[in-house]
Amino acid sequence: MYDGYIKNQIRPYLWDVSLGDLSVVDLDRWYVTLKRTGLAPATVRKAHNIVRGALTQGVRWGWITTNVAALSRPPAVPKSAIATPKATEVRDFVGFVAKIDKEFATYVRLSGVTGARPGEVCALQWDDVDFEHSELHQAADHGGRTGRCGRKT
Repeated sequence: MYDGYIKNQIRPYLWDVSLGDLSVVDLDRWYVTLKRTGLAPATVRKAHNIVRGALTQGVRWGWITTNVAALSRPPAVPKSAIATPKATEVRDFVGFVAKIDKEFATYVRLSGVTGARPGEVCALQWDDVDFEHSELHQAADHGGRTGRCGRKT
């Protein structure tokens, strides 16, 4: 996994720099160079993480006194937007599934209406349903302990 990053992103640019001479400026320039070659910010960040981990180990072993990668500024990785289906799409899909399997349609509807994860929907029990207040209480697993993680109305 790391071999490709070392071979393509790290070795060509940083291999000839001794650990004691490596500076924050060197790493910041390296990030710019990698980005100019067309690499995605996430790829540059992964290469940075490898160098940072190696330098952390170098500090532990006493080879260097400072991890300059911890002080550098690798590019931010933009968060991808999650495309959620529209209410009409969920309704249509639930209707389609109901023609095939009514139980699974209930699962799909609960997932769509609550935004719950698959495991959360599967873990629901009757005592999680508050019929009086039209609420659904989702159980959360906290290290083996079950607790309430919120209400879905």
